Amino acid sequence: GQQGRAFAVVAQEVRNLAARSTGAAKESSGLVQQTVQDLHTGKETSAKTRESLNHIKVEVSKVTQMIAEITSSTNHQAGSIEHFNEKLNQIGQLTRSQKANAKETTAVAEELSSLTAQLKKKLSNLAAGANPGVTGEAKANIRRPAASKKSRLFKFVFDPFPPLTFKENGRARGIFIDICEEILKKRMGLGVDYEELDWDTCQARVRQGQSDGFFTTPTPERLSYLETHINTAYPFDWVIWTYADHPKLEQIKKIRTARDILSNGFTVVTYPGNGWVEAHVEKAGVKVIYTKEEFKALARKKADLIIEEPLVGREKMKQSGVAESKLMATQVVLRSTPFQLLIGKNSSYADILPEFDRQIRQIKADGTLERIIAQYR
Repeated sequence: GQQGRAFAVVAQEVRNLAARSTGAAKESSGLVQQTVQDLHTGKETSAKTRESLNHIKVEVSKVTQMIAEITSSTNHQAGSIEHFNEKLNQIGQLTRSQKANAKETTAVAEELSSLTAQLKKKLSNLAAGANPGVTGEAKANIRRPAASKKSRLFKFVFDPFPPLTFKENGRARGIFIDICEEILKKRMGLGVDYEELDWDTCQARVRQGQSDGFFTTPTPERLSYLETHINTAYPFDWVIWTYADHPKLEQIKKIRTARDILSNGFTVVTYPGNGWVEAHVEKAGVKVIYTKEEFKALARKKADLIIEEPLVGREKMKQSGVAESKLMATQVVLRSTPFQLLIGKNSSYADILPEFDRQIRQIKADGTLERIIAQYR
């Protein structure tokens, strides 16, 4: 009875459990089959992925090679462009240099023409002095004008340009002053009055006849209102200076022209108003810096070169407080400019120039000029 019913309930639960077990087994079997299928699919996907990665690797290698080729080609083109630009710059420099050389040649030709005319005139004067028809007294007057025949002192003007001309303790000093003292005063017996002025005023005073003369280099423009002699009184050598440890010192020592300065890319520093550097260096295309403290600028390596006469350069170094060990004057002379006594054409002293020229030759021959210069070395 009651036990049978309980057994029936248990039996029913067993059947239910068996049914659920069968369903679970089927479900597990399905899951296993699905998993196996997924594994096969994953394997295929992995193979495809590996194949794709290998393909990508090959393509990346190709792209890398292409980039390398493009880089190489770009570098080559950049080098070609740079080389082309360099050649263009060289052509430009040569063109500017040739233009400057043409101007310089023209200026030199004009200067030579003017000096030739002066030479002819002086030779005519000398010939007149040697003319047998001229009395001995007249010859003496041509060769050595007497101080008594001049109604006033020779008015010599100068600007401060040590050691050539300067004032010391209120007294005119310098190489040019000493030459005047030796020739005009001592050997020719003339009285001389010295006056220090700025350079523009010096030229204006002589041009207007208020003063008689000064020392400078003859130029065609100056010879339009001045006269001079033949022999050079003082050779003004335009020497190249640089700082002592310049990395391109050997190239500097090989410079011969302004074109060499330009081709090496050197910069020149000089004082404002340096007409020679402006005409012969800057116009050749060379970069020029103008400053009143050019030697300090060179010592600070603001430029590569100074072009200056050796004695003048040493004096400027001293005045600037630049140690001699900092800078050096090379043996390179770009050009030598003659400095001579120039006298106004309207001056009553213009006739002393033939005798002054003879005395210049004399003080060179007897060593007096060298002794004068040696005092300022």
